[in-house]
Amino acid sequence: THTQLSQVISEYNKTPYSAYTSTALLGSREHFCTNPKVNTLEKGRINGECNKLCKDRKCRNRNNLETTRITDHVGGGGGGGYRKRSGKESSSVQGSSEGGSVATSCLDMEDLLSACKGLNICAYYHQRSLLAPSDDGTKAADLICMPYNYIFNPENRVGLNIRFRNAILIFD
Repeated sequence: THTQLSQVISEYNKTPYSAYTSTALLGSREHFCTNPKVNTLEKGRINGECNKLCKDRKCRNRNNLETTRITDHVGGGGGGGYRKRSGKESSSVQGSSEGGSVATSCLDMEDLLSACKGLNICAYYHQRSLLAPSDDGTKAADLICMPYNYIFNPENRVGLNIRFRNAILIFD
């Protein structure tokens, strides 16, 4: 569950490794949607409405990801951070759609949602973008935290392009 992942992230952030690794936290649209027109819908309707808005390019938060550059170790933190193209940096969880940024070691779900809402970006698609190296040279996440069903369900693994080669899996 996301509560357990938050506990793991909290403990991980106490280690010296958190400053040197990039991280991603995965979850469903129901948990990570930052679009107020979608995240207030009944759970069974969120996926469909999100897909429709994204396909029609009508989700502002998803579209804003195209103008947001994701960087590793912004302000000394791990890859959970964001930086708008203006280049301003910050080491706290705050931001705006006008060039703000967020940088921390590894964000739990609550802080991630707060940061993404502050920057008007989509937490769901942002975290997925951290799974593979990007065109601008940003590397993939070193540490991926996810609910166990993402690992056990082959469709989830294929859809997210999760590979176990050279990976260490930790179950709690």
